[in-house]
Amino acid sequence: FTFGNEGEVTIEAWSVSESGCTSNVISTTIKVDTDAPDIQIFESSVDDDGILTINFKIYESVSGVNTDKVCINGIPVEVVEEEGVITGSFIVADNEVYEIVAEDNAGNVSETVEFEPLGLAVNPVTDITSSGASLEAFVYEGTYEIMDAYISYKKDGDSSYKKALYNKTEKNYGLYMNVQFEHLEEDTVYWYKVYAKAKTSN
Repeated sequence: FTFGNEGEVTIEAWSVSESGCTSNVISTTIKVDTDAPDIQIFESSVDDDGILTINFKIYESVSGVNTDKVCINGIPVEVVEEEGVITGSFIVADNEVYEIVAEDNAGNVSETVEFEPLGLAVNPVTDITSSGASLEAFVYEGTYEIMDAYISYKKDGDSSYKKALYNKTEKNYGLYMNVQFEHLEEDTVYWYKVYAKAKTSN
């Protein structure tokens, strides 16, 4: 026999002898689950050291997620269950593609959800003079669209950075930015930051 719907199904069985005697009824309840878990990346955060953490949720309403078989790039990761929703996270350590896969308790395997981090490359400062310098930066778009990017700088000893007047050009890989620092003080140390942020999801 087959089942047409997912969820809990109660099966009852009994037998009738040739003489017409009916046995006791036995029953059991099973869960029918043919759908795989659904994985969604929902949030990212960057700490003061620039470490990027990606958070994800796994939805599975019938048999439940097999928490021993939630993997990032084939390696099991620790997850937490709250109100029927599984949440987990991983730290982005390299500019590689991260693949998230989960399996439920019925053996259904989810589609692979990929995350490619935003990439950033900065060329060494050039055209250094007593009052100016040039800087180039390349922002490589990952899984999600680039939301914002800019270059900022400050004089050594200042408490905060200020945005530089930079040029920004869209490229097939993402963004190209360049800036010509001017009116810098001679024999003074300056610090600069190249900032880029991507959307959490599409």
